[in-house]
Amino acid sequence: MKITKDYSGLKYIGWAYELQGDLISEETIEIELDKYLYVTGCIKSKFSIIAKAGCGIKAGSRIEAGWGIEAGRGIKAGLGIKAGAGIKAGSRIEAGWVIEAGWGYRDWE
Repeated sequence: MKITKDYSGLKYIGWAYELQGDLISEETIEIELDKYLYVTGCIKSKFSIIAKAGCGIKAGSRIEAGWGIEAGRGIKAGLGIKAGAGIKAGSRIEAGWVIEAGWGYRDWE
């Protein structure tokens, strides 16, 4: 699944692109935006969540991936961040509750 400026339901709010509700996919979520992607609910992928350079991800509740999570900028979740493999961000990683990685950072691509 690719998230670009043309993705259905995406709204530009100045500092980010906002998506109401949850973003859940059975495949890798690739985010190709020039600002943060803010999802008001959770972001969940059966595989990986990858935000390209210049893009960060923020979720109102949790961010979860079966494999890894990587963002060119920061990663922030209102509750927790969980990955089966690694978590990597260009700047900061922040969660309201818990951050859990299966093995630490690892290149999964």
